Amino acid sequence: MPPTRQEYLSLIQQESLGRPYITSLETAVGLVKTAAVSFEHLTNNPEWDRFLSYIQADLEGHLKERNECLRLCGETSDELARVKYQYHKGYVDALEKVMALPNELLRTYQELPK
Repeated sequence: MPPTRQEYLSLIQQESLGRPYITSLETAVGLVKTAAVSFEHLTNNPEWDRFLSYIQADLEGHLKERNECLRLCGETSDELARVKYQYHKGYVDALEKVMALPNELLRTYQELPK
């Protein structure tokens, strides 16, 4: 899980006071769990691109699970696999829409009359 705003501000405050800080394992794992964002979704805005990298990591996990459930559905008549497939499919659909939002928001903002 990525660091919360409060954790981030706390780390910055500790660093600015000259005290060494030790990041928690959860914070370190959250920073590692980012993924490369596809070119079509990049915004050239560091904050949005960082946000998208977290979403991309989650999306890749759900895509993998969805594909595994689809494979199981083809091999067996397991009802649980069908339910899991629908769950992950819904997540993938939602995350793909979320990935498109930053570009849409920035484009709409730029089109506003000034």
